[in-house]
Amino acid sequence: MAAIVLDLAQSRTKATLEPCVEVLKLGGLVVVPTDTVYGVAFALLNDEARHRAMRLLNLPKQVYWTPHLAQTQQSTVWWSDSSPILKRLMKKAWPGPVAIQARAHEALKRVSSSLGAVTVDQGFVTLRFPDYAPLCELISETGIPIAIGSAPLLHDHGSISELAEALDRKVDAVIWDGQTKYRKPSSLVRVADGIMTVIREGAIPTRTLERMAGLTVLFVCTGNTCRSPMAGSLARRIIAEKLGTNVNSLSAQHIQVISAGVSAATGQPATLDAIAAVNELGADLGPHRAQRITQELLQQADVVFTMTHAHRDAVVGTWPWAAEKTERLNPRGDIEDPIGQGLSAYRAVARKMQEVITSRLAELLS
Repeated sequence: MAAIVLDLAQSRTKATLEPCVEVLKLGGLVVVPTDTVYGVAFALLNDEARHRAMRLLNLPKQVYWTPHLAQTQQSTVWWSDSSPILKRLMKKAWPGPVAIQARAHEALKRVSSSLGAVTVDQGFVTLRFPDYAPLCELISETGIPIAIGSAPLLHDHGSISELAEALDRKVDAVIWDGQTKYRKPSSLVRVADGIMTVIREGAIPTRTLERMAGLTVLFVCTGNTCRSPMAGSLARRIIAEKLGTNVNSLSAQHIQVISAGVSAATGQPATLDAIAAVNELGADLGPHRAQRITQELLQQADVVFTMTHAHRDAVVGTWPWAAEKTERLNPRGDIEDPIGQGLSAYRAVARKMQEVITSRLAELLS
């Protein structure tokens, strides 16, 4: 029987996909476009469908398939990991051309000849949430676990007729939508023990993946010699304690805390009273050198905390696009400048900062 052929350039309604939904439910193979390349979709728990896909794609007998999701929340069915780094990565990379490996639920590891046997590789499951609405709709409508595999025979076809001819009755349905968005394989990363490792760069460069997994917090004051560097040093200590590590290991977990001033004199050290005040709270400010806020620093930051409302106005007035992520550190009021008021004023500022930063970071790291 000839394959069902759907050209989404001709029709793109919910009803258009219904024949392919039924094919998948009945254990058939459907060629689908993703955001990266074309692949063969099938019902993951259907043994015959898996074996057909393996033969078509010329894969070895032992294959660990990648379930494809229609929404981020479905990851909780598969993964036991709920670490902050995994949450950040899902938030920034999904939907998109990034496959993520994380530790599987113990229940999946114990399953034999079903989900665990075909997805769990050395305790990890790889998941994908593609940035392609028709595919997500197809997955959602089937209501069963769907995997997608790819191979060179599916690539570089210029038309739906070329693709259908190349497969020649080897599949049950073909969905065509022209060239895919990225035209290259997905990137693959693994998250384990709070650290992300890039296994395959793919459509997204490694540097971008690291930024996606990371958390960059930027503190802003006037001269970057008192308040913002004090806040930065306290934040690093608080984050390290929360993650059970030390300040020097934060970069390995893709966490960066920086500070800058709206009118800083570049290269100036922190004031002696600022150094002393945070030292008393277990933070180190000795190596700090002042820097002026720049567009590049703002682009790196996931969140920007300013000491006063005026500092926020200065940032947003120059870079309006940063408004959404720029907030006053203390929502209840400004943190006033202690410069020239002696160590006692610095101590009071440091204690207040520690309280507010602890609360702020609890939200970011949850």
